[in-house]
Amino acid sequence: MPDIEFSGSRKSKTAAFSLSPNTIKKLEAYSNSEEYGNKSSIVQQAITEFFAREEMRVEKEEYLTSVRIFISEFLQSPEGEALIRSILRKSLAASDEEAAATRAGTIVEHQ
Repeated sequence: MPDIEFSGSRKSKTAAFSLSPNTIKKLEAYSNSEEYGNKSSIVQQAITEFFAREEMRVEKEEYLTSVRIFISEFLQSPEGEALIRSILRKSLAASDEEAAATRAGTIVEHQ
């Protein structure tokens, strides 16, 4: 997870949000402890972490999309088609060996 930037800047703006009673109860409990600070800083940190996770999720999805496109384009290229043919030939040869071994009553191990 990337570093989270958190600033207790006085340039904050006031915003109103509706929260469930259970969330408010937890927020008050955490803000009353010395470990977490006031309610505003807890909400600020939670929102900052949420945005960071969302940005990572989007970046990951964009990366995976680019990998899928790369693989698709490769498999449609002459080199990719040659790779697929090679894999199919090996697979069919192994299947033929297994079928022959089955008829002969022996077991063949794949390498």
